[in-house]
Amino acid sequence: VRMRLTGDAVAETSAPFYVIAWTTTPWTLPGNLALCVGQDIDYAMVEDLESGDFYLVAEARVEAYYKNPESYRIVRRMKGRDAVGWTYEPLFPYYRDHPNSFRIVSDDFVTTEEGTGIVHMAPAYGEDDYRVCRREAIELVDYLDEECAFTGDIPEYAGSFCKDADKEIIRALKDEEK
Repeated sequence: VRMRLTGDAVAETSAPFYVIAWTTTPWTLPGNLALCVGQDIDYAMVEDLESGDFYLVAEARVEAYYKNPESYRIVRRMKGRDAVGWTYEPLFPYYRDHPNSFRIVSDDFVTTEEGTGIVHMAPAYGEDDYRVCRREAIELVDYLDEECAFTGDIPEYAGSFCKDADKEIIRALKDEEK
């Protein structure tokens, strides 16, 4: 999933600049409150030569997303620590005013073995998410009831079992080009 960067992160680009984040649990995306990088991981700012957009992804994972080396160019290399504090637009509007949220943080659990080297954080639904977000003073939001169904906090999926909403969430994000 891609999330558009804002603020200082976009100062050096003339085109949109996105983070490519990875998740195996789309139902947690409405509760995304942060993104996590590895402080000492090497990241690349990649220009997509077809769209002209820029993307941040772990350098070790670039070829997993760009099979054709002629479809991109690396514009800048940096460590994860350099992206800490960057801000981004929320994927969904539900918690857009949540304090201390929608920024990049770092932690040692992030790897480049799979995904993008950038992990989406929903602190109510993952051990590392909870630990890191608590450390960063990002309070959790819990939009599932005791049956693991969406509550009215997320009206589009209210009453749906969390895993049953995965395909609809993915479709909604694709429709919005996220």
